[in-house]
Amino acid sequence: MRRGWRILALIGVLLLVVVIATGWAAQRALQAAGVEQWDAQGLGWQDGGPYLQSLSLVQRSDQGLVELQLQGLSLTPGWQLGAWLKRLTLERVELAWWPADTAPEQPVLAFEDQPIPDPLAWVPLLAWAPEQLAVAELLLDLPCASGRCELDGQLDMQLMRGEPSSLASQIVLNSSGVMLHGDVQLSAEAEVLRLETEWQLEQHPALALHSQWRQAAQGYHWQGWLSIPEWPGSEALFPALQAWLAPGLLPLDDLPRGLQATLGWDWQGEQLAERLGALLDGSARLGGILRLEQPWLLDGVGLISGEQQWALEVEQRRWRLHQGQAQWRLQQPAAALFGEALPGDWLPKSLNLTLSPSEVLELDWASRLPFAARLEIDGPLAGQLQGQLGLTAQPQLRLELTGGQLELRAAALAWDDLRMREARLQAAIEAAFDGQRLSVQLGESSQARLTELALPELELQLAGVELRLPGLRLEMGLAEGSDWALETPLRLGMTQVRHPQLKPQGWSFNGRLSQSPARLSLSGTLAAASGLAAELRFNWPEQADWQAELVLQELFLRAANPLAETLSAWPELLSFSTGRLQARFELGGADALARADGQVRLSGGAGIYDRSSFEGLELPLSVRLRGEQLQLGFTELKVRSLDPGLPLGPLVLQGEYQASLERLEQGRLRLDSARLGILGGQLWLEPAQLDLAASRQDLVLGLEGVELARLFEVYPAEGLSGRGTLDGRLPVSLENGKLLVEGGRVQAREPGGILQYQSAQLQAMGRSNPGMRELAVALEDFRYSVLSSDLNYGSDGVLVLALRLEGYNPDLQRGRPVHLNVRLEEDIPALLASLQLSGQVSDIIQKRVQERLLQRRLNP
Repeated sequence: MRRGWRILALIGVLLLVVVIATGWAAQRALQAAGVEQWDAQGLGWQDGGPYLQSLSLVQRSDQGLVELQLQGLSLTPGWQLGAWLKRLTLERVELAWWPADTAPEQPVLAFEDQPIPDPLAWVPLLAWAPEQLAVAELLLDLPCASGRCELDGQLDMQLMRGEPSSLASQIVLNSSGVMLHGDVQLSAEAEVLRLETEWQLEQHPALALHSQWRQAAQGYHWQGWLSIPEWPGSEALFPALQAWLAPGLLPLDDLPRGLQATLGWDWQGEQLAERLGALLDGSARLGGILRLEQPWLLDGVGLISGEQQWALEVEQRRWRLHQGQAQWRLQQPAAALFGEALPGDWLPKSLNLTLSPSEVLELDWASRLPFAARLEIDGPLAGQLQGQLGLTAQPQLRLELTGGQLELRAAALAWDDLRMREARLQAAIEAAFDGQRLSVQLGESSQARLTELALPELELQLAGVELRLPGLRLEMGLAEGSDWALETPLRLGMTQVRHPQLKPQGWSFNGRLSQSPARLSLSGTLAAASGLAAELRFNWPEQADWQAELVLQELFLRAANPLAETLSAWPELLSFSTGRLQARFELGGADALARADGQVRLSGGAGIYDRSSFEGLELPLSVRLRGEQLQLGFTELKVRSLDPGLPLGPLVLQGEYQASLERLEQGRLRLDSARLGILGGQLWLEPAQLDLAASRQDLVLGLEGVELARLFEVYPAEGLSGRGTLDGRLPVSLENGKLLVEGGRVQAREPGGILQYQSAQLQAMGRSNPGMRELAVALEDFRYSVLSSDLNYGSDGVLVLALRLEGYNPDLQRGRPVHLNVRLEEDIPALLASLQLSGQVSDIIQKRVQERLLQRRLNP
């Protein structure tokens, strides 16, 4: 008996020594692991195994400080076929980690250098795992992007030992009100490891994964698939994730509801891939499908839906694309996608993009990968773009469009005050994009057509517009503040241009357009179907007014008059038979035309105005426009000869005309000087200013040196002749377009002259009347010393002369003085018409004279 007690005492001492040694060893191990303090309470035995009420410890390392608290730790051992841990339960696990301020830097590895652990190396660890592991309450306090974040959840795991061994676990995590539930199934055999997991978001299926790793003598085989059956969506998921991640790391704000995606892979290799890049040394197949049937509203883009499929194969780092079809639809695209390139009313309603490789492609990332592409546009501006897309990944990402064909059409479009109808664009297009710059070039056949283009504010309408931009080239940097440049030949044709100041006809422009942020330049030839043409040079620098130069191509008016066929304001009664016209203008302004300076010169002009012909017209005209005010200056207008029925000339005028563009015909005319040769003398005008907006304008004409002999040569009075020189002063008025003379006076110069009048009618009257007989004798050879007349001309065209004559006839009563007072009336329009019809005038003048005579008879 005493011996038995001794044995028990020895065993107890040994156990005490073991406990002391174990505690001492455990303490040394904890200290070596950086555990600064630990505390265990409530050690006991419960339900056939040890039980620990609580365990807490604090560990400090290079990575920071960790606080761990375990509550309700219960172990249930198993003794069948040896000792193992059958069950481990924890009522509560709390873990908090504060990273060190100066954590040791870890080397940043490239993607291909990331290590891959041997999946089967994890299988022996299952022997140490409990058959059951349960954590009733799991609390994590960890650093995150927003500072500190908390996670709570539960964990339940079950292990089935044997061949194969399998591990099944369920985990529930809750972060910021978002609930994730995952089921994980792990099955391990000697050479095969299978992993299957399914995750639910807010109790809806969200993700499924199946993976199998097989190791055999002939090599390694890894295959599996990842599937999103139909993403349930959660508005709180991404905000919860963003709290953990660095700002801007997630490119999206949410995954769309109804998203379906599947990714499958099958890899085989002779050796175990230790790095991600080594996977490319084997043989692999990748395939997948991404489908979004329910439109997804993406901020700043629009509603996206569609489908993407792909199938890839890699063999010894050589990739092949077997399938790569994509069909995507963008509805209600955001205006921000187009910047300021399109007005709001032009934005498309939807865009449909289709991509497909035409054949199996060798994916050498340094070479160009071709795809067939088609973009369909639906909206006010509808059409399509199709061609071959080429993708190059090295040395930098580059996307190219070759063989592109762009077609756009619209029934009606408006841009500010611009209106377009039945517009159509067809263009061959080449483009390239490398992430930094975009370049676009159009083919030679590129053209745009419009049935009608109108600017109502300018009262301008263009019909049958055809715009050609052969070889247009656009280079554009995409970074903020980058330069861009546009260069293109420009050919513009219009079958008809309608404007109040122009006669309807076709116009064309052939030139070159150049534009960049620094300036806009345009140069070329503008031409009308009438033959009128001008060279245009336009330049608009940044932050400055635009400037233009317009040079009229020299016109020779012998064969035709393009101005008359172009300008609706051209006087209908003015025509040229010859002449040479030159003009040059300098224009400028901020938005609209604000200023213009020009010179117009007509030389050698001859033609007809109304019922008068003219020759030797010289017109140097200066033009000045400032805002709405127009100023025309004629320094020396000359006409060598005029013939309204009697020969006149030369005519010389100097003056200036000022008017508003809104009331061009109601301006102010300043006449500095005006002289007209008439019957050997001159008719001149006193300097005056006329307000054409007023109903009446008054002028004073002077008459100087008119020869009676020349007058009687053209005056159709048979038997009348004479000599003498006339001077006079004529107050002239223009009233509502009618010429009036009131109180005019004409007199002969001293010492007088001779009048000779022999009329058979007057002599017949003298035979029966002695007084008339003496008058007839006196006028046969009348030597006058005074010849004067009051002169009035009325709106009816009748000239009234109150003529006073003083003189003698040497053959009458020995030269007795004779005084005569005669009143004469003459219808001047009829007289001029008679003179014109009796002379050698053109058919045009004869026709106009006859029409005027007929009109006067019908409307006396």
